[in-house]
Amino acid sequence: MGIYASYYALDDNQVKEFKALLSEDNDDTVEQFYECLEEIEDNDNDENYTDLDKLWDGLHFLLTGFDSDDDYNANKTPEQLALYYAFFGNNTLSDEGVYLVDDNKLADIVKVLENINIDELLNNVDFEKFAEADLYPDIWYNEDKDDLADELKGYFETFKQFYQNALKNNRCVCVIIG
Repeated sequence: MGIYASYYALDDNQVKEFKALLSEDNDDTVEQFYECLEEIEDNDNDENYTDLDKLWDGLHFLLTGFDSDDDYNANKTPEQLALYYAFFGNNTLSDEGVYLVDDNKLADIVKVLENINIDELLNNVDFEKFAEADLYPDIWYNEDKDDLADELKGYFETFKQFYQNALKNNRCVCVIIG
C-alpha cells in the first residue's frame, strides 16, 4: 500500500460533526469518521470527492516548485501558498493526517488553479528534478515520461474541477493524506 491523498467537500454541519468525532480521539469515533467519509465516496457523483492517488506529491511539486515537506510558508508566493493549502489544508483536524481547507480559502485556490496552464508546465517538465527532490512515490526515473505527464494532467483537471465545485457549493474541504 502507499500514501494517497483524498479530498472531500463538506458542508458546515459535516465539518462540525467531524470535528466533534475527531476531538474525542478514540478508536470508535475515528472509525465512525472514516465510515462517514466512505459514505461520501460511495454515495456521491464525484462532485464532493476526489483523490490524487499516489501522484499528489508530484502534482504539488509541478504546480508550486516546492516539495511537500517544505511547509515554511514565508518562502511561498500567495499563489504557491494557496496551492499548498489546496493540497494540505490550512487547519489540522487530527494528528492522523486529517486536514481542513476553510471555505474562505477556496476562492483564492480556485483562482490560482484556473490560471495555471498545465500544458505549458508539462511541456517544460523535468522529471529528474522530481527524483532529485525525493518526491513520493519513487517513480520519477523509471516511468514513461509521457504517461506521467498524462496522469498528472488528468489529476490536475479533476483537482481543479473538484475545487470549483466546492467553491460553487460553499463547502469546506477535508484532506486525508495517509
